[in-house]
Amino acid sequence: MSELTPMQAACWFGRKDNGQLGNVASHLYTEFDGENINIDKLNSALGSLYKRHEMLRLKVNHLGESSIIDVPNHALLEIEDFTHLSPENMHKALIEKRQSWAHQMLDLTQGQVARFSVSLLPDNAFRLHIDSDMIAIDPDSCRVLIEDLAMLYESGASEVKNNPTFFSWHGMAKNDPILKSQRKSDRAWWKSNLNNIAPSPSLPFFEPNTNKAESHHYSAWLDAEQRTDLITLARKNNLTPANLMLGLFARTLGKATGDETFRINVPTFWRPPIIEGTESFT
Repeated sequence: MSELTPMQAACWFGRKDNGQLGNVASHLYTEFDGENINIDKLNSALGSLYKRHEMLRLKVNHLGESSIIDVPNHALLEIEDFTHLSPENMHKALIEKRQSWAHQMLDLTQGQVARFSVSLLPDNAFRLHIDSDMIAIDPDSCRVLIEDLAMLYESGASEVKNNPTFFSWHGMAKNDPILKSQRKSDRAWWKSNLNNIAPSPSLPFFEPNTNKAESHHYSAWLDAEQRTDLITLARKNNLTPANLMLGLFARTLGKATGDETFRINVPTFWRPPIIEGTESFT
């Protein structure tokens, strides 16, 4: 058994139905549309992926203790055939599936930290659904998994590379003398500056229905000219596009709440490269 990291512990605690904003899983749900999927190849690639990345086999018990199981306790790939449905019913089925998956809570106690499904559609089209819990797979790790899955599918490779593991990296990070010194210095800085840090935004909180947490996705499309203008504006102000967008978000939030100062926590999920291959594990 291993202890959870502070970020993992926060995700685990948020799953509990013991607070105003509890009973919610921190997870990443994505969809990919394509044509002519080979189900056997995909299933084989998933088997290799689970062997390569041990965090896909992470299990967390009700006490918040984690371990790695040898073999997944669930089917690696789920198949749903929508080819017989009318266009209207197929669209409805896909929306319902998206709604269900976007709000599900994977069973960590059974070692289910990810879920993969293919919806078969007419004319050899398909939609690949991937859901991963952030207790095991952060956003950067999700990118690594998807890239590895694509590589394993295309190559048909079944061998397992000796990638560094999260637990080996975490053990070294905890005991590295330079990082320990930095953490000590960081704690002292935060302790001395707590009284000067702005409060959280004064967002209105309504009494939620803890049995039905909902989230919604909103998006806007930038054309090529708008994207170029945005990047040019960021560079003129010595900002990355990401920081410019974060600044715009903060300005919009401040305008909506009337707050002149507030803080926003932005996790970066960066790992100190203390062992070779740090960027390749989950």
